[in-house]
Amino acid sequence: MAPRPLWLTRPRRSPTSPALRERDERLEALVQLAGRLAHDFNNLLVPVLGYTALIKEEMPPDSVVLPYLNAMEKSARKTESAVAELLLAARSEREFKPGQVDFTELIARELSQWKNSLAPAAAITVKQALQPCSLVADDAQFQVVLRHLLGNVRYALATGGTVEVSLNPKNLTPKRAEELGVESPDGFELTIHDDGFGMSEEAARRAFEPFFTTRSKSCALGMGLALVHSIVRTHGGQVVLESRKDIGTTVRIWLPAGVDGDGAMRHSVNAELALEERAAPASAQALIVDEDPLFLEVLKSSLQRSGFEVWIAKDGKEALNLYNNLAANLGLVVWNLSMPELPGVDAAAQIRQTNPDVPIVLISSAGDENLDPVLDRISSLKLRLIKKPFTLKSFLETINESVIC
Repeated sequence: MAPRPLWLTRPRRSPTSPALRERDERLEALVQLAGRLAHDFNNLLVPVLGYTALIKEEMPPDSVVLPYLNAMEKSARKTESAVAELLLAARSEREFKPGQVDFTELIARELSQWKNSLAPAAAITVKQALQPCSLVADDAQFQVVLRHLLGNVRYALATGGTVEVSLNPKNLTPKRAEELGVESPDGFELTIHDDGFGMSEEAARRAFEPFFTTRSKSCALGMGLALVHSIVRTHGGQVVLESRKDIGTTVRIWLPAGVDGDGAMRHSVNAELALEERAAPASAQALIVDEDPLFLEVLKSSLQRSGFEVWIAKDGKEALNLYNNLAANLGLVVWNLSMPELPGVDAAAQIRQTNPDVPIVLISSAGDENLDPVLDRISSLKLRLIKKPFTLKSFLETINESVIC
């Protein structure tokens, strides 16, 4: 397994600047709460989406009920999208898939798309000065960062004005690096300045908090700057906002330039889960282990419709007893990764001692901690991994791949 970038090999440094330290600590507590909320919402979304899909399959194409079901599904999908933003803010490192990125080209591309999206009558002047910059980053995550920041600029310049975007090499003094809470002083600074509405001192102080927004609640979730902060800190950088009412706002993002020893980058979770081929099991019996009764029932219904005889368990002890009784006939095991009495990887290790070939799928919840410590075991035990929330279609695809492989 390749080494990770420098900023992921050590615990995140806390800023020594009192204002930044207070902000980071406050945000950490808030995103932890957001993560727990997202976990609970995910557990609710899977049954809602799952049962909606099952009901739609039973309805004739001309049923008057289908529009209602489609509306329910659309609403659940919008909730799923909001939960995804919560998760990215709370656990951006789990979705982190770095590569060598031409950061200058990325900014220029996003800025060009943003300019093209402006209304013809928009009286916005764009000035850009981008120095060459290549660094290790997650391209998709920084697209999110730039789109949120430029979205804020569009709102701030609703009546017109100027936005200036610059990217330059920036070597920090050791003292400034310590104040910002960053590991290395060598890097780049992205600055986005607008001369729009600006913010009050209190609004600027709270700007990075999840759900805080100065806009109408109907047009903003308030996750934009929380996402920006989380992503930048995951990349080992820091973000600082300066704003004055009726004068304008400046956002400065500092990012590290270097990677560890040989320049290698961290593998994504999916890349670590390559499985060897194995014979398809002869049995169509399945065991599902999860704490959530609604979640268990919708997965049970889905597998039963696919021809499985399904057994369910709500705790590790009950699950092991069932497994010991059914082991010879089981063709599939689905186990929650974070079951309190017996986590999924530990259960899989025990199962593999007596049955090295049974397909095992682990379910990862939003509240699970960093998966890095168990990735090697997941790979060596030949396990599949699926993350909540998921559709029944993606669940069944994962099951089919597990059973067929």
